[in-house]
Amino acid sequence: EDTLLRMRDSKFLVEINLISNELLEYVPNLDLHPFPIYLRQGVSCCINTDDRGMWDTNFTDEVYVAVKRFNLSWTELQKVAYNSYEFSFAEESLKGELTKDFKQDLELFEKQFSETNWENIVSKVSAVTHGYGRSVLNLRL
Repeated sequence: EDTLLRMRDSKFLVEINLISNELLEYVPNLDLHPFPIYLRQGVSCCINTDDRGMWDTNFTDEVYVAVKRFNLSWTELQKVAYNSYEFSFAEESLKGELTKDFKQDLELFEKQFSETNWENIVSKVSAVTHGYGRSVLNLRL
């Protein structure tokens, strides 16, 4: 509990690599991964890939696993994305510019969708997966 509080109240980011953590057996079952606890307790996290060549995976696969396994909300997805900018090693002026551009892109993205048209829009988007996504997640993109 003390460690979790220290993590939440400190200024650092926990990089989450779900697929490699599963394949390396860092957790006995991915359902036991601490990521959703960290995120929902206010610990700064971001989702990452870990060695695409080694694990035959990509960012789409990582986000898919996070959303499906831990039922992430749109707000939570945005938070981990913003954290990637906030905790980057970029200069403050560049971080601000990148964050502003990302915010504008998100607003534009959200305006494109409504309850009636999202399936039509999504059907036109090309998504990419690799071996892990095809063989383990059964994604057919």
